[in-house]
Order: sequence, then C-alpha cells, then structure tokens
Amino acid sequence: MIQSLKRNLTVLLISSLMFIFSIVFFLMIHENIKAKKNSELAYFNRMATTLILQLEHESDYRTCLNLYEGKRDMYFQLLSDTGHSLYQSEYIKNNTDIIDTFLTILLDTEGDFTYNPSSLEDNYYSRQSGTYTIQAINGKKHYCASSLIVTDHDAIYTVVAVKECSSLAALLKPELGYYFCIWCGVLASIVFLSQILVKKAVSPTEKAMQSQKDFIAAVSHECKAPLASILSSAEMIESVPGVPDTIKNHVQMIDSEVSRMSGLIQDLLLLSSLDAGNWSLHMDEINIDTLLINLYTKFEPICRKKIYCWSLIYQMNAVRRFILIQTA
Repeated sequence: MIQSLKRNLTVLLISSLMFIFSIVFFLMIHENIKAKKNSELAYFNRMATTLILQLEHESDYRTCLNLYEGKRDMYFQLLSDTGHSLYQSEYIKNNTDIIDTFLTILLDTEGDFTYNPSSLEDNYYSRQSGTYTIQAINGKKHYCASSLIVTDHDAIYTVVAVKECSSLAALLKPELGYYFCIWCGVLASIVFLSQILVKKAVSPTEKAMQSQKDFIAAVSHECKAPLASILSSAEMIESVPGVPDTIKNHVQMIDSEVSRMSGLIQDLLLLSSLDAGNWSLHMDEINIDTLLINLYTKFEPICRKKIYCWSLIYQMNAVRRFILIQTA
C-alpha cells in the first residue's frame, strides 16, 4: 500500500509541476517567436528604407534590385512616373494576387501612393508607406510596403517591396533542439526532486506502519502459545475414556474455535504483510451445507442462552437453505 501511495504521489507531483512548467515554457517560446517576428518586420522596414536611399542616388536600379532580391530574399515591382512597369520579380509574376490585395488595402488606408503630377510637392521628396501583412492565395503571409522615390537624376519611381514571412516551423527549427534539451532537463530534475520529496513525506507513515506490523507480529506470536495450550488441553480431555458426549461436543467446539482463531491470526499476519507484496491469493470451493451446519452448531448454545430461536431450514433436494433467527 505504501509503495502504491508513493508511486501515485510521485506521478501526481511530477504531472502537476511539469504541467505548470510546460505552460510557462510555452508562453516564453511564444514571446520569443513574437520577438523574432517583430525583428523580421523591423528588418524589412530597414531594408526598404535603405533601398529608397540607394535608388535616390543610383541610376542602375536593376542591379540594385537584383542585389536585394538575391541576398535579402525580397521581391519588387518598379513602376515609372507614367505607371509603366520597369522591373518585376518572377516571384511577384507568379503571385500577382499579393500585389493586387496590397494595393487595394493601401488605397483604402493611405490613399494613392503612385506619382501624381498634379501635386508638385511630390517632386521634392521620397516617401514610404506603412508595412502590411498580406496573405496570398496559397496561404503564405508576406510583408508589403510601397515607396515613392525621387532620384537625383530627376527620375520618379514607385516601388512595391515584398518579403515572405517566416513560418512557425522556420522560426522554431534553429532552437528546437535547445528547447527540447531544456524541457527534458527540467523533467529529469523534477522527477529526481519529486522522488526525494515524496520519500521524505511518506517516511513517517512508513515508520508508523512498520511499527504496526512489528506489533501485530509480536501479538500474533504471543497468542499462538496459549492457543496451542488450549488445543492440547482439549485433545487430552477428549482422549479421556468415559467422557460424556455433551463434553465431547464442547471439546470439539473448543478445538474448532481454536483452529479458527489460529486462522484469524494467520490472516492478520497476511494483512500486515500486504505492503511487502509477498502474498498470494488462493481460491477454493466450499460446501455451503457444511458451512451452515457448522455455523448452526457453533451458535446454537449462544442463542439458546440468550433465549433466541435458532433454526436451520434444510431440504435435501431444495435449492434454498438458510438459518432463521427469531425472538422467543
């Protein structure tokens, strides 16, 4: 019983602590992923701003955009001041829904971001829109930003920059082994500490139960000696010649009760050793007729003394056999 209790307490303690730790740990991972996404967004904004500065001073826009596309994993659509397409990445050509969705949202939120010749002030400075997260038809999310660029050589460009957002798996993969090692390390520590704590907590109970088992063993041993003397005396009385049948019946009852008491003592010792796990269960058939007759024989004198009517109803070919007690 103590071993089962220790096992259940250990499992309960480990499960509770690991559940709490796992929640906190996953929240920390979620915050880390959120910080990575914010860093990725800030990186995209910084690259878009850097691109504006470079295009303002360089006339070879194609080389500049190819450099960003190859090393920064960014994709572009470049329009002239007349709306003519000067450059478009292959990725955008294959995913035109991204640009269409982004421009629709941009028009609704910040207005038309293309060059408007009616506004003369547009000729004097470059400007950049906010960054939007657009989900494509294929389910992937992208950062999108539009810029109006006024160059040093009197050219005006409208650039739409697109960068695919990193997936959850891509953000987790670099540190997944690190997270797994931390979780396993905490699990091992909690298992070790739980076993120590449960052992200390259950130690007083183990000592008390051991004392109880020692006491039961001592009492059982002390009870066996008088029972053996009683049984020996009963056998001697029964062996005396000329003993009346009434006395023999009582001696036989004493012998039966002593045997039953010995069996009870053995059962008591067995119950005290259940926690050790060194017991076995033996099942056997009993004769219900013999059981009822023995029960009637043992308790009939007691019932007669207390003025109870003790009757055994028995029929040879009947299924119903029972003992009836009635008050006189």
